[in-house]
Amino acid sequence: MDFFLNTFPSIISKVANEITNFGNYIKTIDIGTKLPYKIIENEDYIRSLFHIKGKLSIKGQINCDIRDTISSNFGIDINHSEPDCKFEITIDKNFQFSIATIFKEQLFLGRYKKLKRGISQRSPTNIKYSKNEQTNVECNSCEDSVELFIREILGSDYDVEKTKIIWTGSEDKNSLVMGNGRPFLIKVKMCQNVDTNKIYQKNGMEISFEDFQSDLTNKWKTYRQVVDLLVLIEGVIDDNIDLNQFIAKFVGEVRFKTNNRPITKRIYDSRLMGVKSCNQFEIRLVLDNGIPIKQLVGGQTPIQPSLTHHLNVTCECIYFDIVDVLQSN
Repeated sequence: MDFFLNTFPSIISKVANEITNFGNYIKTIDIGTKLPYKIIENEDYIRSLFHIKGKLSIKGQINCDIRDTISSNFGIDINHSEPDCKFEITIDKNFQFSIATIFKEQLFLGRYKKLKRGISQRSPTNIKYSKNEQTNVECNSCEDSVELFIREILGSDYDVEKTKIIWTGSEDKNSLVMGNGRPFLIKVKMCQNVDTNKIYQKNGMEISFEDFQSDLTNKWKTYRQVVDLLVLIEGVIDDNIDLNQFIAKFVGEVRFKTNNRPITKRIYDSRLMGVKSCNQFEIRLVLDNGIPIKQLVGGQTPIQPSLTHHLNVTCECIYFDIVDVLQSN
């Protein structure tokens, strides 16, 4: 039969090549097949005619033969629930076949820095990275973003086409992100690990990856950040106001809503960094991640307290920079 003389050995050879290409990364596999109707069309009739019971189906036997051959030749275990890699084999009526390779979803923790202004965190929905069309874009381009750079790294270095990025918050396009960098999580289907020793750099951006421990699953979003803010006030700063003292007291609980859900976070430290002009000054806050910075200053939407309410004068955040991220273990 053509299938067992030609197609079956070719399938084994191609699966073996895939496994060899990925070296020691693949420890467990699963294999499934889709067969053409002409192979199995009379199976039920023949089983009934000859009272065949307790034997594998044709499809089951083919799957078993492929799995046993690969497992014995490469010392790889078969895992039907969570394999490192699954090979889905589709065979057509002419015994031509294709193999789809599906890797187990993995989690990786990353950090990014923005060392130039004008870099967006996220890409417009119509902008996608294509490894066949790599371009070097400047910071004033709408295509330049942290998200696009992450996808470019995973696409060019690890041949990954689809990536889900989970952010821990966002900042303005003109905000800098410095210090340890802001953490993010990626979910991706790939077999190898990302390089945790390399720092990827491009157009004022830095991306690095870290080993992600399972016990950090619910903690990686929880951190404090050190933020510098340039504040503009309506009018001028009253000479009788001790601005240092007023700013130093801007600490404690902060209450606001996200999607109609009440949130309580905290400001741990507040200090005046300098007076820039008669109506501008710079402050530094140490606060929980997730507090909307511009709302905290201006108080335009329900948030308690706000700097506007605290100083009893209308305030506006011109820009803010994330100086550092303080993440506990």
